[in-house]
Amino acid sequence: MRNYRTGVNIADIGLIVAASVGAIYTGLNVYANPQSQSFKKMRLVNDSNDTLFVNMVTDFHWKDSSFCDIREIVLPPLQKARMIVPLGVVYNIFFRNEFNAPDDEKVEINTAQIRKVRLKPGKIKSGDQIKN
Repeated sequence: MRNYRTGVNIADIGLIVAASVGAIYTGLNVYANPQSQSFKKMRLVNDSNDTLFVNMVTDFHWKDSSFCDIREIVLPPLQKARMIVPLGVVYNIFFRNEFNAPDDEKVEINTAQIRKVRLKPGKIKSGDQIKN
């Protein structure tokens, strides 16, 4: 996937340079729109002094009938995790600081708007939902 993305980016840059050179010589401004990126980097940050157990659930299909869920992330205290997520997808992030806790806390995010999510247990009451 990385080689494919690199090739697409290089092709987009080549089209933009060619359009710029063509505009200089012909006076005709033709701009090639680059392809949109379908993935982006996102960080989860654990702001607590406890280990957090995190699950990220979405209704976005990855391939065929597989969902693009990210499960069983273990974040040590005061650490961060980087991940690549699909762009423009709404994730429900469920987290808890005890492995067998009965209730998870929930945060809903859209990956097109958020790059960093700070998680701290006890900040959200059970049943409440906030948008980061």
